[in-house]
Amino acid sequence: MKRTRIHSSGWRRKAALLCFVSGLACVWTGAMAQTTGYTGIFGGGPLYKHIASNITEIENSGFTEVVVWSVEVNSAGDLNFNGEFPLTSGGTYVGNNTWPSFAADLVTMKQGTPKRITFSIGSSNVGDWQDIRALVQAQGTGPSSVLYKDFQALKAALPSVDAIDFDDENSYDAASTVAFAVMLGSLGYHVEVDPYTNASYWTSVVSQINSQSPGTVDGVHLQTYAGGSGNNPCSGWNFGSVPVYPGVWDSDDTPPQAQSAMSGWHAQCGISGGFLWLYDDIAGKTYNGQDETAAYASAINAGLGSSTTASGVYGIYSDGTSFTTGGLDGNGYAYSAKLLGSSQSWNGDTFNFGAPNTANAWSSSTIPLTQGQYSELSVLASGLNGSQAAQTFMVNYADGSSTVISQSLSDWFNPQNYPGESKAVTMAYRDTSSGGTDNRTFYLYGYAFPIDSSKTVKDLVLPNNRNVAVLAYALSNPTLDAVPVSLAASFNKIGIYDDGASFASTGGVDGVGDAYSAQLLGSSLEYNGVLYDLGHANAANDVSASGQAIGLPSGQFSSLQMLAAAVNGSQAAQTFTVTYADGTQSTFTQSISDWFSSQSYAGELQALRLPYRDTYTGGRDSRTFYLYSYTFHLNSAKAVKSIQLPNNANVQVLAMTLVP
Repeated sequence: MKRTRIHSSGWRRKAALLCFVSGLACVWTGAMAQTTGYTGIFGGGPLYKHIASNITEIENSGFTEVVVWSVEVNSAGDLNFNGEFPLTSGGTYVGNNTWPSFAADLVTMKQGTPKRITFSIGSSNVGDWQDIRALVQAQGTGPSSVLYKDFQALKAALPSVDAIDFDDENSYDAASTVAFAVMLGSLGYHVEVDPYTNASYWTSVVSQINSQSPGTVDGVHLQTYAGGSGNNPCSGWNFGSVPVYPGVWDSDDTPPQAQSAMSGWHAQCGISGGFLWLYDDIAGKTYNGQDETAAYASAINAGLGSSTTASGVYGIYSDGTSFTTGGLDGNGYAYSAKLLGSSQSWNGDTFNFGAPNTANAWSSSTIPLTQGQYSELSVLASGLNGSQAAQTFMVNYADGSSTVISQSLSDWFNPQNYPGESKAVTMAYRDTSSGGTDNRTFYLYGYAFPIDSSKTVKDLVLPNNRNVAVLAYALSNPTLDAVPVSLAASFNKIGIYDDGASFASTGGVDGVGDAYSAQLLGSSLEYNGVLYDLGHANAANDVSASGQAIGLPSGQFSSLQMLAAAVNGSQAAQTFTVTYADGTQSTFTQSISDWFSSQSYAGELQALRLPYRDTYTGGRDSRTFYLYSYTFHLNSAKAVKSIQLPNNANVQVLAMTLVP
């Protein structure tokens, strides 16, 4: 059984009834996205209560269908969302009395990635479909019936609504269901059915509806969770030409797990769509530093072998070529193949470009990576139609984990010199769709992302943003001539002890009697090609942040890399400020995971996964604990002077190293 409404406290579910090494470039493998069905998301109150941030989140999510759940039908035929949002009364739309902005919010959502708005009727609760059956039997479905008037009024008041979802989980009356669907078809709605069981009933009903009103049912939302756990869209659910879109539940599956499920079904029987239950669970939340709703949309789209925009972008043309593809930016401009050449070297790597006049750039898609273990992923990319701030890139590993990177990208005409960004190629013009040139200066930028060298890479998920384009990538394990930062003068806490040592119950790294094990950490640590010096055990060896400034070795460096962790809970949005010798500064905002509870924040890598921590009694806490790595990209044209830590004693810094 799938969905249960509890009007006093929201919703709950019923129980279980329920590329390559440095110097070797990767090869272009982009392709245009194939045609797909709908990738949908179900949601209740967060979709109709006029919460502006939710509307924007859905608009830009990457989902192509929004299913607003759940329409109740009472014995008089009146419609109501979840007992709190009356829609119709006596066949007249009354929704403006409760949420007058609902119609406009639906329009706004459809200005983004969603292209279909669907209303879902019913749930596991008994009543809605029994009332529909009684009303059809008593009044029929003609223009004088209350159901006809209801949905005619909805169509007039909410023209953005395209389809009605049938979530009948207990009535199963074929005659009234078919008649009701045919009526909806006559009013201009599509119908999707939403089964979790009773396959023979649903396949028969769909066949009957489409034989009387061809094309009315154009999709099946198949529940594969809760009561539908074990359902497989490739077996036992054959609706002929009507596509089956399996759904996953965010309480059961993370985005990588959702992607894996969709990918498996796509490989098995070519599913072209899918859906997520339930937006109410994830509205406004983040996953691995990324908007969680967008993360699920990206995962489902990637599993289907698609994206919400073209993944194969025609971004490089031969000079003098006219084109109608939109070019790199969608507005008729492209890089010149003559100026770019067939390859470019940057940051010690060689990047090969795709053939001109073809799909030769990626956008809003997932790039398969050459499998192997690497410490650095470099990309040549650019922002388009304006600079694109704080874009999320996600590297997925073969074990299902991921690294999230947040990076701002300058517009190809207007460099902003963002941290972590370099001008890889400077060009004297760009090509235009008419075969001419725009004779100003344009750029292609280089970005180097640290990744976890202990894991095998799988793919790179690009931001869900058509205004970010990637032309090439390379994977490497660079040798770094790094300079460790001495923290001896700044250590103010003993956070590392020898195993078996006793210490104060108010001591340790967390101030409540717990510490890192010196036997597990060692005196130094090499991670991702960078060597870190650690303090001596049983002595001051940890910097507890209090807003203090730490002096840095003089010199010009590309990044400052740090080993750190939070204690007593994760510490979000901490500010680190690097001051240069000329008095200018670079400020970095970084969230730090608790040493026991990794949140996989953007810019955070698990440098060490430790099987225990030491306790003040001389014993061990044999659970898993972490030490994390962070990279701050510096202005390499300037000499560094110092770094100021956050004013937060729950942020612990154990080591720093500067990388040229």
